[in-house]
Amino acid sequence: MRSVTSRLVAAVGTAAVALAISGCGSSDPYLKPQATNDTAKPPIGGDPREPPEERLGARPTENDDTPAGSPTPEAAIRRYAILSINWTAATLADRQRTLAQLSVGAARQGALLAAQQVARDSTLQKSARANHGQVVAVVAGTGPVSGRWVVVTRETAANGDDPELPPGFHVTVAAAQRVASGWAVSAWEPES
Repeated sequence: MRSVTSRLVAAVGTAAVALAISGCGSSDPYLKPQATNDTAKPPIGGDPREPPEERLGARPTENDDTPAGSPTPEAAIRRYAILSINWTAATLADRQRTLAQLSVGAARQGALLAAQQVARDSTLQKSARANHGQVVAVVAGTGPVSGRWVVVTRETAANGDDPELPPGFHVTVAAAQRVASGWAVSAWEPES
């Protein structure tokens, strides 16, 4: 049984690397690629070297509420992943606020900022956009992602009257941190 588990973990790890290299699209409507050199034009949101509040508006305030913890890091990350990939345009802002309640640090700030952006995006709110999926694997990272977790999801996006896009695999690198109530997500970094 142990060798089967080892082979499964190795296969999932190999699949995650292959998916990361393949460059799958993201299901997050607010995820924008960042410029990688100083001579590139700044993104539409402004110069990434400027503080976030200068280019995106006021930084969301982090609640002092203790995050809703999970019993293990893997459980916290799996719970966060399920919520982050299953949404409709009508539920996305609330979903982001829920994600903020399950996270700390950068992950919480990202979710709060996304909730603010979605709440202001009347075009998205009126659309029939949706994303649905399942978590394929949550595996402890090794090598360059040691101390983090590799999350593989399979997702299908829908855009109103347009036909559903074919399901795609996505890879996210995540981290969890111990909090008073268990474990909370501390980093959520979609790779593909």
